[in-house]
Amino acid sequence: MNFDQNQIKMTNRIVILCILMGAVPQLFSQNPAGPGNTTDRIIESGNLIIEILKVINGSETDKTRLKNSKEQDCAAMNFTNVCFVNRSSQIIIVGMKRKDTELEHELFINNNGKECCYRIKPGVYTYTIEQQVDGLPETKLIRKGEILLEVCKDLEIKIK
Repeated sequence: MNFDQNQIKMTNRIVILCILMGAVPQLFSQNPAGPGNTTDRIIESGNLIIEILKVINGSETDKTRLKNSKEQDCAAMNFTNVCFVNRSSQIIIVGMKRKDTELEHELFINNNGKECCYRIKPGVYTYTIEQQVDGLPETKLIRKGEILLEVCKDLEIKIK
């Protein structure tokens, strides 16, 4: 189980608060508590700490459950995501066409930009990557090929 810094700080504050909840009422009460009452308060504070830690750990379980449900939704809906990152100094145009269909996608990506196609059908796509020539309407072919997009396996392609 991995805790980030904020969770550790929060847990430390909760522990201190619970200890104070057990000790502070003893300081301000008219009738000083006997040893049995102090022990009971410490035990109650300990139980409170355990319950709070269960809530914190439960949130990790909820995150895992949410991730699993997203993966199940993705598989049931039969889609994937693909992103292209342009690391060049020119505008890039990416064209994708799914084989066996007329489904096409075209992305214009600024220099040092990123564009994505979300929830697209998986399969084999032919793609072309073209570079715009110094602001002119002409383009220069950089790369052409095929790419396999699999269900629920997001892909990020970097173009340099």
